[in-house]
Amino acid sequence: MVRQKKPYVIVVGVDASEPAEAAIEQAFETAASHERSEIHAINVSESFESAIHTSTADPLKVVTARAALEQRLRQKLDDMQRSARIDCLARPPRIFTHLRTDRPAHEIASLAAAVEADVVVVGTHGRHGIAKLLLGSVAESLVRMSPCRVLVVRPPNVQQVA
Repeated sequence: MVRQKKPYVIVVGVDASEPAEAAIEQAFETAASHERSEIHAINVSESFESAIHTSTADPLKVVTARAALEQRLRQKLDDMQRSARIDCLARPPRIFTHLRTDRPAHEIASLAAAVEADVVVVGTHGRHGIAKLLLGSVAESLVRMSPCRVLVVRPPNVQQVA
């Protein structure tokens, strides 16, 4: 019996921000450098109601909104994969989407452990000082919690601190 080599597993945290787009691009670049790879894109919201912008508790609306959110995430990843020309590879990465609610760093680290990720890719706004103190840092928390390597990506237009 021939055992197939485990794919290189990448978990990438995504939301609607510019740093998340940079993280997705990096995830595709990383996937392209491996013969077999998987990308697990995860969107985490503090509460699902805030993620779908509704205050209703109607279960049917929540299920419908969740499906729509997952479809938008999948479409974004498919579009970025095409623009990165990753689909031209002999073996493009398998892509999975995950929606979670709770604390972002905790959920991303939990998924990384569950899928036995080789690396987690996450974007950062590059905040520092009081902004970081008030807003927290998913990237910083993730570095401490992750069961694997974490690659923190900054979008190209973020100013570096001297």
